[in-house]
Amino acid sequence: MLPDTVQSVIRARLDRLDHFSRESLRLASVIGREFAQRILERISTSKDRLSRSLEELKVLPGS
Repeated sequence: MLPDTVQSVIRARLDRLDHFSRESLRLASVIGREFAQRILERISTSKDRLSRSLEELKVLPGS
């Protein structure tokens, strides 16, 4: 279990993401810690938006 302060920081960062980026993270979290992008593409609703979201998530400030 993470301390409340750490959970709050994580929630705040997630809240700043657009809807599709949050959805992409949710799907990825169900798959597991490591996975091939093609697996995420198969369950995503939009491959184009998924690619953009993954690129944006890679360069999040403070990560």
